[in-house]
Amino acid sequence: VIFDRYYPQYLQQTLYTQAETQYTEGDYAGALQLYEEYAANYPFDPNIEQIKAKINNIHILVEAEQQKELEIYGLMEKASQAFAEGRYLLPEADNAAGYVARVLKLDPQFAPAREMQSTILTHYWEEAEKAFDADQLDVAIENYRKILQINPDDQKVVDELERALKIKNINDMLGSLSELAQAKEELKRLQREKYRLKTQVQQERRRLQNFDESVEDDDVRASLPEAAQPTAAASSPGLASSSNNLDETLGIMLIADAKEAGQGNLLPRIVEETLIDGGKKRYVHREKPDLPAGVNVKGVLMILAECIVGVDGQVEQVQIVSPSANQKLNQLAEASFHKYQFKPATYQGEPVRFKSIEVMTF
Repeated sequence: VIFDRYYPQYLQQTLYTQAETQYTEGDYAGALQLYEEYAANYPFDPNIEQIKAKINNIHILVEAEQQKELEIYGLMEKASQAFAEGRYLLPEADNAAGYVARVLKLDPQFAPAREMQSTILTHYWEEAEKAFDADQLDVAIENYRKILQINPDDQKVVDELERALKIKNINDMLGSLSELAQAKEELKRLQREKYRLKTQVQQERRRLQNFDESVEDDDVRASLPEAAQPTAAASSPGLASSSNNLDETLGIMLIADAKEAGQGNLLPRIVEETLIDGGKKRYVHREKPDLPAGVNVKGVLMILAECIVGVDGQVEQVQIVSPSANQKLNQLAEASFHKYQFKPATYQGEPVRFKSIEVMTF
């Protein structure tokens, strides 16, 4: 009897509690149904005005949620189309990454948007790493920057971008030094050519002078009686001696073309890499060592070396010009540089050794 007496009050309280729980948990559709049921069954409840206000608020929230869902699905449709057409970041007003970013502002946990963003980031990361390994630093830097455009807080990408920029700056600096060396070599070549031409002109003038003197001597001998003329045997040795000493006096043999003079010392034994035919070295193999156990590197560590490459493309000598404070890393880098292999190079068509500046990063 007592239970029957309090049962209606129990049902009313239970219904209200369930409605409040659903509302607090954000299940507005469920809360709306329970509140409306409560208002219909207990219209004279002292709290009925508060319940009606919550019903009105839920209608507003549900409508806003529906609008948000419509916007999200509309944006995802555009994102999917842009993604399928490869428009990940461009054009600026119509790209997959931009649509996904707008979706995640509306709902940071929306799984399809997070998955698409992850796919785009992975694509640019793989492109950056592939370009970095191929020494295409400009391409790698561009892809790292694209990643940061989407996710600017990725510290790993920030570190990789910094490393790529440092290596590019070093390569640019080395390129400037190589261009300077090439310019100096060209200047020397022009100086040698100028001296060679000058000497040839002097030799030709001397030859013509000797010829004129010889003609004058012949005229004099022709005007003298036969007994007074000098014999050819008497005059020839002097002329021969003058002719034989001419090249030595003028230095012609020192600056003549190597093939004509039978000398190869004009072809540099070791040339700068920018002077080789084609103007660029080509790698066959580059050793990439792993850090030894127990060795930790903070940030980016670079070791710079000058390598002498033989005519067979094998590294003959390695000189570390910018070492690390860690001797183990210096030894590891030197051993790895020795394992580098290059395509054999030529200079003016002839096999040649060349100097190569290499950078190893850890």
